[in-house]
Amino acid sequence: HLDIVETAVRRISHRLPAHVAREDLATVGKIALIQTIASATGELPEVRALCYVRVRGAILDELRSCDVLSRGDRALFRSLKLVRARIEEQTGTEASVEQLARVLHLDAARVSRLMTRAAGYVRDAELEAVEDTQGASPAAEVSAADLAQMLRTAIASLPPIQAHAVTRYHLEDASLAEIASELRTSIQRACLLRKTGERTLRRILARAWKAEVLA
Repeated sequence: HLDIVETAVRRISHRLPAHVAREDLATVGKIALIQTIASATGELPEVRALCYVRVRGAILDELRSCDVLSRGDRALFRSLKLVRARIEEQTGTEASVEQLARVLHLDAARVSRLMTRAAGYVRDAELEAVEDTQGASPAAEVSAADLAQMLRTAIASLPPIQAHAVTRYHLEDASLAEIASELRTSIQRACLLRKTGERTLRRILARAWKAEVLA
């Protein structure tokens, strides 16, 4: 089952800056693989699908632990990128820290610190904010796009409230309390909806593995 780890690392690695060690991510993935196999039951395709989800999740958790930006700083950094692109498009020259600070009504020292810290920014949800000095592999881009499309299709096939619970919990880092509030239900009910949706997704992923979609 080690090919599962290789696949997970490959599909994430093209979006990472060069300083992130792929070998470290593979080690995290192998540990998650061993832990999952030890407790997994069911047919082989379903077990492999579950392993992939757990391995990928462990790798993303490891990347999130390296995230040096707070949620507010991430939002600010996105604004900074947009402003910088607009200035450079209008002037034809590289935007200075002072220009960015003036437009955003911020202290220049804060903008400078944010840009420096963002160099180590590796959160999965906004990995495109990091310059990839090695360049992205076209094959890896297609592979990641295929996986994203498959997941979107799988989640869309769930009942709306289950899809909401799964999407908010796994893709948007929402807490069960937040999900329960949005669905106007109890936390226990929100947890049940998430788990039910996850079981359905495992079956869908199992079929995908069987059809070699994830091969």
